[in-house]
Amino acid sequence: MTLRDALETLLATRGVRGLAVATVDGAVIEAVGRRAGDVEAVAGLVTGGLASASALAALFGDGEVRQATLAYELGPVLLQPIGDAPVGHVVVALLDDMEALGRVRAAARRRLGELAEAAA
Repeated sequence: MTLRDALETLLATRGVRGLAVATVDGAVIEAVGRRAGDVEAVAGLVTGGLASASALAALFGDGEVRQATLAYELGPVLLQPIGDAPVGHVVVALLDDMEALGRVRAAARRRLGELAEAAA
């Protein structure tokens, strides 16, 4: 399965506007969905939020970040690390609304293996 295929499968989840896989430093590898260019731009910027969350986790001794959610006026953005650090990647999901968050979080967890393998 290609990375695009894995993202397209996740994109079928109700409430997902767009998805991207980026490196932890913000370089977008693949993006799909409505207005994929917007998804790429957001992915390139918000991956820094995951780095901040990881720094806080290390500071408080809370272990690795499993997911992070940023709530915005036009809908939340879900950040899901995949793969092993330091070469890991981040799935960035732009969602329609907070009601979609649970569905997308569960779908992303189910597809972590596929996404990590395709991104490697």
